[in-house]
Amino acid sequence: MYRKVILIHTLMATKKTSQQLIQIKVDNNLKKDLDNIAHYKGITVSALVKLNLTEIVRIEKKHIFTENGLTEDQEFEILSREKEIIEDYRQGKIRARSGKSILKELNA
Repeated sequence: MYRKVILIHTLMATKKTSQQLIQIKVDNNLKKDLDNIAHYKGITVSALVKLNLTEIVRIEKKHIFTENGLTEDQEFEILSREKEIIEDYRQGKIRARSGKSILKELNA
């Protein structure tokens, strides 16, 4: 026997908030457990499910590739390294080199 649980998921917009309805069916035991956990936390079952869905999306988005074939984490790593290199260059810790000299070193 399944019991229908209705969740209203809020999608944030710039100034306006639009909502999408998500419906799921769960067995009675799961629904009771959700009710108990939500009650313990002082929130509704809908809010509990929404919090968990938000966390899942946040985690899973890190594994999705961006348009240049990298994950978001990989892109942030590259950008942070780029900032470090620029700062090192400004402080004189490294010097600019030509592409030719770099290729020469790589092929040596």
